[in-house]
Amino acid sequence: MISSSLFTKNSNFRAFWVAYFFQYVSTGIFFVTMLSVVMEGSSSLMTISSAISLQILPSILLAPLSGVILDRFGKSLLRNVCNLGRMSVSFTLAGLYTTGHLSLPLFLLATITYYTFFYLQLPIEDSITRDLLNQETYTSGTSLLQVACQFGALISGVSAGVLLKYLGVSVTMAAAGSAELLSFYLFTRFVHLPRTSAVSSVIGKSGVRKFFSDIQEGWTYIFSDRRLLLLSLAATAVLPFVMSINTLMAPLAYHVLQGGQLELGTLESLWGVGTLLSGILCAHLAGRLYPRPFYIASLLCLIVLTSFIGEATFTIGILAAVAFFYGNMKILSRSVLFEVVESQYIGRVMTSISMVSLGLSILCSWLFGYLAQGNIDTAYLVLGAAVLLPAIAVVAEFFAHELVLYHKGV
Repeated sequence: MISSSLFTKNSNFRAFWVAYFFQYVSTGIFFVTMLSVVMEGSSSLMTISSAISLQILPSILLAPLSGVILDRFGKSLLRNVCNLGRMSVSFTLAGLYTTGHLSLPLFLLATITYYTFFYLQLPIEDSITRDLLNQETYTSGTSLLQVACQFGALISGVSAGVLLKYLGVSVTMAAAGSAELLSFYLFTRFVHLPRTSAVSSVIGKSGVRKFFSDIQEGWTYIFSDRRLLLLSLAATAVLPFVMSINTLMAPLAYHVLQGGQLELGTLESLWGVGTLLSGILCAHLAGRLYPRPFYIASLLCLIVLTSFIGEATFTIGILAAVAFFYGNMKILSRSVLFEVVESQYIGRVMTSISMVSLGLSILCSWLFGYLAQGNIDTAYLVLGAAVLLPAIAVVAEFFAHELVLYHKGV
């Protein structure tokens, strides 16, 4: 199999996979710690919404510049800077908490810094992946990296919960920094990228203008095709949904389950289990399953199940099921979209969708934080009802797709 040969024959990719895994262990531990510190440091759920918004904000600000920065500097150097930056934030927070100098505003400022490095690194990781893989192994390799990401989320949730409960914030933050340091060491020691020529400053100067030009061209192209518009609108719901879930995760653990840090970490790990199972199933069924009915069924299940997450008796099982169907939604939204988009427009369409998704995610984090202050059950009911919008869009596109096939005599 291609996936197994990547580990046995491509030592660069094998080392990168392990470094990638520890990177997401670190990120997951930091995220759970962030929710715990904010939840215990403020009585207002709107503070959690602020923390989630601050987590997303750097990606919006960096979007026009990430390509320019990547063009102007070496990939290895940039990745190492991002690794060391996040590691420094984690160790600094551990030290400040130990000495009693860590305030909530300072912690939120550190969150902005941490996620600035995180979102800057995302396009770098994608570019490195393309360097390490060829056209034949790229799809398989990216799937394996998603497995590393979800395993990292699974392990980090449990680890963060246990460390927070029994050893405290300082040790947990130090663990996040240590995982980041290990990722840095593995990458610098064992991953060797092919040398690339320097990019001229002229390309860098045109990068920002090109970014906004791509967004304009992307939306012009999207609005020219009704089916593509419907699928694009559905795809913009993926990130806002998971950010809304993240906003409600801490109050779910503390208020509904009457738990604390350990329960919060357990819920995050359950989310990782559900999405991991979804990725495995979708990879197994790829090419064997007609995606649209599966996509619609997953959205309908999300509508029903999300509405009942707040029921304490069944929270754990329902949350894992929601994570599973969310994983289907995330994977299939791209799968059906790529069937409709012409290859030369994929980048521009995905950039346009991404910018809308990020803006909606900030709005949703504030909306569901506000709703949860009144009644968390109401927040989950509204979130479940909101999934109706992408479901309607996908159903409408499905019938339009079937109509096209009918007229073609297929």
